Amino acid sequence: MPNNKQLKGLRESIGKDWFLVWKEGTVYGLPRSPQPAVQFGKPITLKTNEYLGLAILNAHANELIPQLLPKYEPIRVKYRRGFRFVAKKTELVGEIIKDWSDLPPAIHGFKIRPRFACDTRLVELRPGQLQTA
Repeated sequence: MPNNKQLKGLRESIGKDWFLVWKEGTVYGLPRSPQPAVQFGKPITLKTNEYLGLAILNAHANELIPQLLPKYEPIRVKYRRGFRFVAKKTELVGEIIKDWSDLPPAIHGFKIRPRFACDTRLVELRPGQLQTA
């Protein structure tokens, strides 16, 4: 596949059985179950000490992060990997003004909640030693 513009349609046709990622003109698939109902491509072995293998595992790890934080609703951001969400317990304005007096009533209508992002990254701390973080 020369570009990733057809990847969305391919994902829809394959269904939920495969995690698909496009890298360097090729679509790679990782099965989401031991026996996927739909077959995809031909099996290959990726080396996790090389960029391509780690990049594909990194993309898949980012997709799995929401399962680790099931109580948080993800914020969808176009063209971004990882998991973004709004804090549930902390509300900044209320926390700051809780001991203040004589504030206009409108101030109590403002709510600000911190947003967080979780994602995995590939790092190379030393040349030639690629790792996930």
